[in-house]
Amino acid sequence: MRWFISMASEPNEMPEAFERMLLALKHHSKSGLYHSYARFPDETHDSTPLIGLAKGLRAIFSGWNAVPGADVMPMSALTTFYENKTKEFGYKFPLSVHQFNVYGLKAAYEDKPAWGIEILAKGTEAFPDSEILWDSLATAYSLNKNLPAALIASERALDLAIANDSIFIGEIKAQNSGLKAEKMKTDKN
Repeated sequence: MRWFISMASEPNEMPEAFERMLLALKHHSKSGLYHSYARFPDETHDSTPLIGLAKGLRAIFSGWNAVPGADVMPMSALTTFYENKTKEFGYKFPLSVHQFNVYGLKAAYEDKPAWGIEILAKGTEAFPDSEILWDSLATAYSLNKNLPAALIASERALDLAIANDSIFIGEIKAQNSGLKAEKMKTDKN
């Protein structure tokens, strides 16, 4: 469990109560309770909640693997990362379309195309109607020099983009056309 507490410039018994709360949290930190705090001496009781919320969210979610600083890792490591976060927070954090896409493309572009393919393929299993994931999977296959698989994924992306009236249809069509041109060139040789 994680806690964040803050205090503004408060009168009377508030500073003493704040110190007692910090001592209690420190005592319970041995049992897996994580806590952090901040004092805002230039703020008031009314202005502290907004500032405290921002600071608190940063403190509670520190160590997260946030975009664009995502580490390149295989799907097994991503699964472990999110399982550990589930244990830590007591809440299951499923990967979103965006997360599958970012992690997968980052791996593919950073010389780990097999990891990228694995992540994006899992993404298309979880979100089979996402033209974005299918298009990114085509990119990863292409980077891994698997033109037949890239074409299959690209065709699926294009079908979904048309069906969904996607705002990304131009980019998806461009990749599809490029892959078809590459196949024609390969077939001639």
